[in-house]
Amino acid sequence: MAQTTGHKRKFESAASIITGLLAVVGGLFLIGQALVSHNKFDRWQAAPLVRETGGFQATSSGSDAVVVGSIDLKNRVTAEGLVVYNQMKQYSAPLRYRRRYWTQVSSGRTAFQLRLSDQTIMVYSERAALLNAQEVLTSLDTKYEGFGPGQRVTVFGTVVSPRAPFEVRANMICGGNGEECLEGFSTASTSFLQMAAIVILSGGGIIWLGARKPRTPPSELAA
Repeated sequence: MAQTTGHKRKFESAASIITGLLAVVGGLFLIGQALVSHNKFDRWQAAPLVRETGGFQATSSGSDAVVVGSIDLKNRVTAEGLVVYNQMKQYSAPLRYRRRYWTQVSSGRTAFQLRLSDQTIMVYSERAALLNAQEVLTSLDTKYEGFGPGQRVTVFGTVVSPRAPFEVRANMICGGNGEECLEGFSTASTSFLQMAAIVILSGGGIIWLGARKPRTPPSELAA
């Protein structure tokens, strides 16, 4: 009986240590996410801001640029009145709590014209992430997220052609003037670091408790 109890305690101790280690690994992952968000903030904050096509003269092919304009009304509209979009479907998670979540099932990424104050530029958006996008709900479990003609957006991207015809390959397309997106990167970095600290400290505490879990008392061994 004493031997069985001892094995049980060793198992519980090992399980606690493994749980703590997994928590620490999760915390390190969150730190990595914080660094990614911070690097995005630094990268795009340092990029030149272009509101007129004349601003491209200060850039070179392959350099970063933050371009603010409106999606030209002449662009071809695809799904639900949008020029670029993600189609999202809602599914039930396989849990007893019946939680539901949205996941991307398709996307519409075409080159489109972005109008600045004096003329238009071509934006290639095949792999661009969409932030602060307009949502169009088509059913209880289907929606589209994207941008339509006339909508004000900020394109974070790489300059393809700094001379007419002006071209940019989008890394991200954000609704609005972009300040909110940059602030979002900074806020996300801070949030990830805070969560990482909590998770790592919790994991360290679990490991400490597991390592100090009392072994089988001598009296039980003697029995």
